[in-house]
Amino acid sequence: MQSISLLGVGIQAIASLVVGVRLASVARRTRRFPELALSLATLLGTVVGYPLGLLAIGLERAGIPGVTPVFFFAASVMMTGVSMNYFFTWRVFRPGTPFAVVLCGLGVWLLFAPIGAIAVHVGLYGIDGGIQSSPVWVALAVGAVLGGYAWTASESFRYYLTSRRQLRLGLIEASVSNRFLLWSLASACFLAIVITAGVVVQFGQNPLQSAGFSLAVGGLGLVNSACNVLCFLPPQWYLDWVSRSRAVAGA
Repeated sequence: MQSISLLGVGIQAIASLVVGVRLASVARRTRRFPELALSLATLLGTVVGYPLGLLAIGLERAGIPGVTPVFFFAASVMMTGVSMNYFFTWRVFRPGTPFAVVLCGLGVWLLFAPIGAIAVHVGLYGIDGGIQSSPVWVALAVGAVLGGYAWTASESFRYYLTSRRQLRLGLIEASVSNRFLLWSLASACFLAIVITAGVVVQFGQNPLQSAGFSLAVGGLGLVNSACNVLCFLPPQWYLDWVSRSRAVAGA
């Protein structure tokens, strides 16, 4: 179980680093916000935030000072990554839609509002005790993360269904349609991870120290990594397979 978790987390971190750097390069060249938001969303959570969270746990177990500031910084980095997901979904899938502006603003506020309160509890009672003693703040933060990934997954899947109709009319390439599906699946993986974390918290455990959560992160991390790579760095054999599948379906 532990080996699967470490393998999944390791592969996901490497894949996220490669994809995030690639998207950052594209954003630098195009000067467009969506690519920058995707890059930050990809890098800040898996590559930076999650390891910092593990570092905070390691400091606590070793009795080394600095647990609270490291925990606060880790949570802030991870929430910044999720906030980029909100901004990306608004700007790409619902530009100019009033309710999307409200949803984005509310979601981002709920991401950051609980961090300070939870960090205070962590400083008083430790990481596990701090999470258990601030259920309302934790619920708000988890709910905001759930909302962000659920919104992204649903909007991307909606675009995928629309693109399927355009594909039948020859208005879009098969690879573009497939990217909407892959991004929806990648977001759904993170959604499943957050749901698992919420369940673990309800049982009074710290997700970062739960064997079940580690296994979920490992397995879903492998799927997420595959979707990210195929979406943003697809090899030629995969593009050929998508095109052939479309040709067979349209025959």
